[in-house]
Amino acid sequence: MPVDIRPAVLPMSTSSVGWMAYFNAWTSILGDYLLGPYLMPERLSRQSYLVFLNEVLTEFLDDIPLAAIQGLCFQHDGCSCT
Repeated sequence: MPVDIRPAVLPMSTSSVGWMAYFNAWTSILGDYLLGPYLMPERLSRQSYLVFLNEVLTEFLDDIPLAAIQGLCFQHDGCSCT
C-alpha cells in the first residue's frame, strides 16, 4: 500500500511583525493511523535523515499493527541530503 510520506516545508508568517519562518515537518496517514508530526532540522543532512529513518520512523511504526504495515512502500522523494 503506497503512502505519501514526503517531507514538506511549510511557511509560517505573521504580518504584524513582518517576518516569515520555515520549518520541515513530516507526517503520514496510514489507513486509520496518523504518524507524526515530526519536525525535522531546518537543513536536512544525510546524518539527520538516517537518524529519522532508523530511530524516529521505526518508533512511529512500533505502534502500528504488523498487518497494517506489511507490504508498505516508503518512497524517498523530494529530499536533498547534502
